[in-house]
Amino acid sequence: MLLEQYECDEDDMAWIAQHFPNLISLGVSLNIVSPLLFANLLHLQKIEVLKIHWGMFGETYQRLSHEERTKQQDYRRNFVLEYVERFPRLRFFDVEPDFYMADADGVLFTQDPGQPLPLERITTNHFFNFRRTPYLTHVNFYPSNEIIGNPAPCVFLTNLKVLEVRDVKGSLIFQILTLCGKQLEELKVKIFEEQDQLDVCDIFMLCPRLHKLHYFFLVHTEETKPFNNQLDASHFLNLKEFSLIWRLSYAYSSRLIALVLTAPLLERFTMKESFTMTYEVFTQLHRPLIDGKILQKLRKFQFGSHLEQPAELLKFLLLLPVHAPRLENMDYFGAHPSFLKLIEESPLQALNAVENFVYTHAKSSHYLTYDGDDSDVSDLD
Repeated sequence: MLLEQYECDEDDMAWIAQHFPNLISLGVSLNIVSPLLFANLLHLQKIEVLKIHWGMFGETYQRLSHEERTKQQDYRRNFVLEYVERFPRLRFFDVEPDFYMADADGVLFTQDPGQPLPLERITTNHFFNFRRTPYLTHVNFYPSNEIIGNPAPCVFLTNLKVLEVRDVKGSLIFQILTLCGKQLEELKVKIFEEQDQLDVCDIFMLCPRLHKLHYFFLVHTEETKPFNNQLDASHFLNLKEFSLIWRLSYAYSSRLIALVLTAPLLERFTMKESFTMTYEVFTQLHRPLIDGKILQKLRKFQFGSHLEQPAELLKFLLLLPVHAPRLENMDYFGAHPSFLKLIEESPLQALNAVENFVYTHAKSSHYLTYDGDDSDVSDLD
């Protein structure tokens, strides 16, 4: 039952508890809360997924006196710090905004500190004592302003598989990955403001098991760091999905592409801002592609770039639908004016005659990181 857009009061919660005692998933918006509301919520002892949106800024809340607002804050803090532990099956806990997720010492749950909690997923803007949550596999850091606390407890995220971060400084993401990136399989990064970016090379150096990378950096500043020469094909052996929206420099982007496109398990490739290829990289990829040694599992290919392009890039694009046997879609999202005319005059559109293949000219760049099957994490988006 998902009621995020509906303001749930005491009577509503009592009705839900009475009529749906076996409820497994619940999403509610709460404005004025009380011990009675939480008591009724606690009747739902089979809850595994709990999503709460605190509506602290509505008209009803604003009419409260200072004393009543303080009491509301205490109710919310007690719920997060104490009541949540009383759901024995809770696997996924998402509260927004989570001002009360931790106390001053960074303790998330106060009761029975020695008892591990069954949580597998959580959305938070706090670094808390992750020692209490050894089963966490999915963490979404979604700061309203910034993540609160020290990242050191991330070392206890020993089962972490999926990490999502939004509007977090690159230097802080680097610290998090240093502490818990070795077992990470999926990383989603979305940055919409001018912040210190996270180097793509660092991601693959710190996350050797990475299956999926979705990196969305909507700031039109080019990557200026030099490419890490220690990064090689061995760091891409597990990569299945690569999505990067970022204006990289010509040299950096080309070297990165040379490694990503040789990943043996690669199924989805997206680079809508900086797809390019030097002559050396084209030469390096040309023969393996024709010989069927690379891109044999590729199903979706999305490209676009603000950079000037060598003629060899068009040759590669024309070869791809023919020599990547599982390729279903190739989407084009705009190019530098000097390359645009070549694209439009090329026989790319004619390649739609290739069986089970569709080429799409999207006319303009769309800032999307991923448009595939996201059913396993859609409830966090």
